[in-house]
Amino acid sequence: MWGLIFEPGFSTAEVVTDVSGRGVGMDVVKKNIASLGGSVEIDSAEGYGMSVKVRLPLTLAIMDGMTVRVGDEVYILPLSSVVESFQVQATDINTVAQRAQLVKVRDEYMPVIELDRLLALKQDARTFHTVGKLYLDDGEPAKALEYFRQAMQQPDVQEIARELYYNAGIAEQQLGRLSNARTYFRRALQADPNFGKAYISIGDLYAQAVSECGSQLEREDRAVYWLATDYYERARQVDPSVTNEASQKLNTYRRYFPNQEDLFFKGWKVGQPYRIDYGCYAWINEETTVKPPPSS
Repeated sequence: MWGLIFEPGFSTAEVVTDVSGRGVGMDVVKKNIASLGGSVEIDSAEGYGMSVKVRLPLTLAIMDGMTVRVGDEVYILPLSSVVESFQVQATDINTVAQRAQLVKVRDEYMPVIELDRLLALKQDARTFHTVGKLYLDDGEPAKALEYFRQAMQQPDVQEIARELYYNAGIAEQQLGRLSNARTYFRRALQADPNFGKAYISIGDLYAQAVSECGSQLEREDRAVYWLATDYYERARQVDPSVTNEASQKLNTYRRYFPNQEDLFFKGWKVGQPYRIDYGCYAWINEETTVKPPPSS
């Protein structure tokens, strides 16, 4: 019953003021003590009084841990961070798409992370790429690029070239450097010409450029969508795994094509070549074709 005192919002005060009675005192005490590895207990007897016992570690530098060895290095993991430990046999590990490794634990697949690579004990392209991807997933594209660039300098870079250059492109895109992002996506396509995700990403860059070039959507802005859809169409043709995503984007951006009036006013003829190399799109400098106007 005394545990209720530590519940958030619990209060015995009859009147709530600006500084008391809101039930946000003892729960904070318990959380902070628990975060230090300690505990707090209350004991009370009617007519005798109450005692509060706070137990803390002798020193916060001492904690229970599990030692693990990686190569010649020994590390200690706090036991509070260890959910479960078990031995994995080589036959238990499944490789997906010749890259990611998974192990099955009670009908659930979990990723296998090689600590020697993660901790950069191996100075190879895959190690730097793995660390960079972690930073990218954590929303730190600039830090991720530092590791991606180190990976690009390793002699074994071709083993992971497609994913490495693609992720570097994503990082550059998140930093707003669209031209640099396209360069990396193109390198990913050099490594694998059938990499649909890279085609989609270039199309997304061009669509993003339209949204960033100004508040007014002029005819020349809409024309950029012709080029973006070229890449979505290419992705759909070469990579069945991205068909649905590419088709959705095609349907979305075709609605923003220049209409019949725009074509007449500009003298554009369906099928004629059209180069995107003007204004804030000068960096694109690519040719597409005039597309039919959206159906009404």
